[in-house]
Amino acid sequence: MKAVIQIVQDCSLIADGEQYSSIKNGMLILLGIKSDDTPENAQLLADRILKTRIFPDENDRINLAVTTEEREIMVVSNFTLYADCTKSRRPDFFRSAKSDVAKPLYEYFLKYISLKAKEYGSAEGATIPKIANGKFGADMKISFTADGPITVIIDTDELIK
Repeated sequence: MKAVIQIVQDCSLIADGEQYSSIKNGMLILLGIKSDDTPENAQLLADRILKTRIFPDENDRINLAVTTEEREIMVVSNFTLYADCTKSRRPDFFRSAKSDVAKPLYEYFLKYISLKAKEYGSAEGATIPKIANGKFGADMKISFTADGPITVIIDTDELIK
């Protein structure tokens, strides 16, 4: 699994032409799932995302995790993160999981990160007020105000080595 994490001041998602979800002050996670990913990959990635210190502290040092203050999270499935552009000018998505594999793993990731965000947040003394999501398989439009901008990519293939 791969996540592109963007720190945002706000984020709004339209799915199939209608307002679907939104967050304020938190992170947008674009989640790529490949064909051989497992629930264990989802757990590893969610734990790493929640514990990674990518928010600025009071001294403007990138030093805080999403669970240390009240921040919101939006997770959007994005099969294009596993595009292979090495052989031609047209991306090949053969590494991306098909929807029958990706959708259950996406839903599992959402449940797991919600559960762990509450657990880690209560240990840190903060709460995650909202975990929003995109609509799997829909035509989505995402608008956000990047904060920083701070963007981080985490890939479970690199964590497992």
